[in-house]
Amino acid sequence: SPSNTTQYASGFGSSTSAIFAGGSEGPAQLDLCEQYDGTSWTEVADLNGTRSYGMGAGTSGSAGLFSGGMVGGPPISATNEQWNGTSWTEVNDMNTARKSGAASCQGTVTASLIFGGTTPPGSVLTEKWDGTSWTEVGDLSTAVYYQYGAGVSTAALSAGGDDYPGANRKTTFEWSDPVYTIKT
Repeated sequence: SPSNTTQYASGFGSSTSAIFAGGSEGPAQLDLCEQYDGTSWTEVADLNGTRSYGMGAGTSGSAGLFSGGMVGGPPISATNEQWNGTSWTEVNDMNTARKSGAASCQGTVTASLIFGGTTPPGSVLTEKWDGTSWTEVGDLSTAVYYQYGAGVSTAALSAGGDDYPGANRKTTFEWSDPVYTIKT
């Protein structure tokens, strides 16, 4: 298990190469980053700032994104940081600050999606990362947050979560660039 106690962190990667970053311990936001090598966790270079409830995308522990989140309480962040295997670099921020959304977690540092979340209130926004900047693309039909995200920037899923103002959802939204289809 990770060497630090944390909650509301985000991550990306595979069972043999993964990163988790951010989160909180009690009321304190963290800039923590740990890397998994298939056997054990090692603390590595921290995020540039403290954030929890962020969204992560990437296929290995050597390259990925940590986007959005909450900064020390109510402020919501649009910050987008890129991991290169050694350190984090802030790159172009999302167009809309939010937390608790989902990402196409198999996406890459050159092609990923962030969808839903809270701004607050709940968000229908979907933004696509092309390796340089974010572009708003086809939005969800219902605001949703705390959902699970899977897939890549051209084919992804948003499953479960809560809708605003907080009812649990069973709905799955299937992203097939450039639109969502509801799967029930």
